[in-house]
Amino acid sequence: MTMRYEIKLCLLALLTLSLPAWSNEKDALKDLNHAAPHVQWEAKGAIEIDIDCDNHKDYVMLKQADGKVSVGMVLGRPNNPKVYVTDIALGNGKNELCIGTASILAESLDYNPKYVTGKAVEGFKRSRCRAFRVASAKCEPFHFYWNTQQNRPAWWRRAK
Repeated sequence: MTMRYEIKLCLLALLTLSLPAWSNEKDALKDLNHAAPHVQWEAKGAIEIDIDCDNHKDYVMLKQADGKVSVGMVLGRPNNPKVYVTDIALGNGKNELCIGTASILAESLDYNPKYVTGKAVEGFKRSRCRAFRVASAKCEPFHFYWNTQQNRPAWWRRAK
């Protein structure tokens, strides 16, 4: 073996070891289907962000059915992906999403939600990391973020 070939082989091995347990939304979808088989998850409309700010790809997927919106989050931690599912009822109540087509959109965390809510949001840390919102055209969205106090995803919403 030549020195150049050995260096390429070592770099390839290091790259392989540094990849998360999965590296695309198809694998994330499999993890989500395994963790929450009662929901017929679809990768259509999935977003790729780093919600927990650990420099690993995370995926967020949405499924709307049976009077609710299910939000699936797969955090790409190497060899140990974490899956979180949050259900949001559809309706006109305080913690419900308006009836209509729901969507997920990535958003910045470079703001302070206190200016919108009038009070501090638990575990919210202003940063350059990404978060997302679940929205319907006719009402206030649910803003999801990484709760640094609980070490898990959480959401906030402007009071009605």
